[in-house]
Amino acid sequence: MNIQRHYFKRFPIELDHDVDPDPEHLKAVDDNAPDPEVSAPDESTMSPEEYSKAMKLFQSRQEAVEFRKKVSRSSSSFITRSGEASA
Repeated sequence: MNIQRHYFKRFPIELDHDVDPDPEHLKAVDDNAPDPEVSAPDESTMSPEEYSKAMKLFQSRQEAVEFRKKVSRSSSSFITRSGEASA
């Protein structure tokens, strides 16, 4: 899981899949800093419309995290013990 944690610090979910982080962002990455806590929106502090939008954004973010984790796991299965990609 440390590899995924390092990945998400360098390639945040908010960054599109086809965009590389800029050098300044990469230099600023602190692997020792705690990860920000992302919590579900609080319905009691929002209007129904705001809550609906916030939940859609939250769910979309969670789906992106799960997708990238699955890609990471499936990609690692292509690496052999010698470190070479398998065909």
